[in-house]
Amino acid sequence: MTVGLVLAMIQQGFFPPTASSTLLWPHVVPLLVVAGFVWVMVVNLRMIVHRLKLQQRLANQDNLTGLLNRAGMQRALHHLTAQQQAVLLMMDLNDLKSINDLSGHDAGDQHIQAVAQAILEALPKDAVASRWGGDEFLVLLLHSSEAQADHVAQTVIEAAPKVRLTLPALAFGTAQVHSCEDVQRAIAVADQRMYEHKELTKSTHLNTADQQVPSAEEFMRLIEGLNSPHELLERGLNSLRLMLSFDASAYDSVKGTSLQVSYVSSNDQQRDAALYNLKRDVSSGLLGQAMLTNSTIGTADYASEVGAMPEWVSAGLRSLLVTPVRDAGSIVGVLVLMSYRNWRPVTPHARRLLEAVALRLGHILERERVIRQVELTLEGGLMALSAALEARDMESFGHTQRVVTYAKKLGTALGLSRIALIELKQGAYLHDIGKLMVPDALLRKPGQLTPEEFRVMQQHAQQGFALASRLPNLPQGSLDVILYHHEDWNGGGYPSGRSGVQIPLLARIFTVCDVYEALTSVRPYKPAWLVAVALSEIEAQAGKKFDPEVVATFLKLMRGHLQAVGTDRQSIPPQA
Repeated sequence: MTVGLVLAMIQQGFFPPTASSTLLWPHVVPLLVVAGFVWVMVVNLRMIVHRLKLQQRLANQDNLTGLLNRAGMQRALHHLTAQQQAVLLMMDLNDLKSINDLSGHDAGDQHIQAVAQAILEALPKDAVASRWGGDEFLVLLLHSSEAQADHVAQTVIEAAPKVRLTLPALAFGTAQVHSCEDVQRAIAVADQRMYEHKELTKSTHLNTADQQVPSAEEFMRLIEGLNSPHELLERGLNSLRLMLSFDASAYDSVKGTSLQVSYVSSNDQQRDAALYNLKRDVSSGLLGQAMLTNSTIGTADYASEVGAMPEWVSAGLRSLLVTPVRDAGSIVGVLVLMSYRNWRPVTPHARRLLEAVALRLGHILERERVIRQVELTLEGGLMALSAALEARDMESFGHTQRVVTYAKKLGTALGLSRIALIELKQGAYLHDIGKLMVPDALLRKPGQLTPEEFRVMQQHAQQGFALASRLPNLPQGSLDVILYHHEDWNGGGYPSGRSGVQIPLLARIFTVCDVYEALTSVRPYKPAWLVAVALSEIEAQAGKKFDPEVVATFLKLMRGHLQAVGTDRQSIPPQA
């Protein structure tokens, strides 16, 4: 090309011929032709070499991470000599499948790239790293020991993003390699050690208290162990939100023709609180569509949906997953997952996990509804029985209901579980059932009882326990209230003279409420005490008749209530 250009210029007269030039040109032209040919050959050869190097590099390089691929690492291992002290470091990603299933393959690729970058940054200068398989990395460390390889692996683990809050990104194993003939043995040893480390890591993760983001399998076990709506939403739904990398989760319950927010967990509470204060009709938006079709609806691009709510689009909602919650076949609400920062792919696995939470929540709601109906039925029967006892005992009307209310409030203030509160209430309703066995003349005597009469009266605790024990399925906590509610903290009570913590807690709680109600009520043998005086007497008996800790909570509860109502002249129980 260059020679042709020069010849053309000569022909066009750019170089006017002279006597000397006429003699030189026959010799110069062939030299120019040869030089041009050599130059062209050099350029072409350089291009060929560059292309070959590029092809070789591409053949040895993993496209996703930029590390060597399996073939490239095998070539590097082939050049090992017996004189080189080297270590193989095998690393395997933890739960890559869960990331792909829950968040999509793009998220999985990003995780692989992040781990590869952490490996590159941790490598010594003479080390080479490869992506050995889909989720495996193999590193060759020259002039290193296994202890140094362990240090490199720990550095990678610290820098790489965790799969979940307590589960590291990878497990690893190391093995000394002595030559290219020793590679297969070393890989097998490193692989075995890596799997042993993986089992240890997962076992440690399962036993970690900070298990906020479990795997899919762990998540299913988690929600099966949750037995209240609050627990399921706080731990189950919120864990699922973190697993799937959504920004907010919520439960909306049906109230008439509207949806009302019952629970929200979010990275931005201020934003989502404003959105969820909006009144929404049950038929509006994708939430309403999920209810109307009784199906799970997910979208990676919320703004493009026909039913998208303008307020949520303006707030930047990008992806959404919603499923209905059913109680005995009727839809009672919806569970919602939302993403604002990124577009999240809604995978079938993610749908199934949210549906599992909805199914569990529906079972819990149905069970609680049935239990509440049974409780109300049983409570109605106990109230009727206690009213009959009050009429026979000539006690003030409403004694049992008041003491039940006190006991429920005090038990709640002391942090009793729901089951314990039910047992306390049932025991409170039946605490004087033994008085059915007391003769009418003694029960209705207006004055003080003689010592013999008092001994007969004391038997009502044991007789009541015997009667109540014949009631099917009455729990032990309720029986304890009936039998021990006349025991004293210092051991001076009856029927067995128990003291301190030997007295069951429910009985110690009820005793304070029963005595306070008796002091502030009219009896045939005494007038009602002023509330302030009765509370002072309860306080004075702390450590004698009553459990001091129970008394302290009772006084705080009652004085706070009395301060609110502004009276000390009569007993006004807290609202049930």
